[in-house]
Amino acid sequence: MVWAGTPHVGISLAAALIAAICAFIISRRPKTAGVRSSIALVVAIAIASLAAGLEYASVDLGQKVFWAKIEYIDLITIPTLFLIFSLDFSLRLGWSKRRYIPWLSILPVLGFIVTLTNESHHWIWQRISLNPLEPHTILFSNGFGYYIFFGYG
Repeated sequence: MVWAGTPHVGISLAAALIAAICAFIISRRPKTAGVRSSIALVVAIAIASLAAGLEYASVDLGQKVFWAKIEYIDLITIPTLFLIFSLDFSLRLGWSKRRYIPWLSILPVLGFIVTLTNESHHWIWQRISLNPLEPHTILFSNGFGYYIFFGYG
């Protein structure tokens, strides 16, 4: 694997580290409302930031696409996790009971499957190419699935 260092890498990795530290600090208060859901949200943010940093650091297009998929999967789940956290923190626990979470997870799971299988249908990204003007960045031509998940977010 070939890696390149850019300012974007440092910023993304710093954001991932800060989010991981926040998750650790939040976990130290187990009796506070919304702790588990906020930890899940912050961990998803940390993973998305780490994947973004590794995408920026990758030089090969295949590596960049792999990290973009990991990043995108987390970005699809973050709105659902934020909703669950909001309901949990506001003590509206009736909504965030375990029987509702599978219903709230349908679109993120579909997004996960569609993102991983993008090469066969191009619903998320129609074309992916390296940017000739700016080194170590990729250009995405978004498909209709991207706009569905963007609207969901």
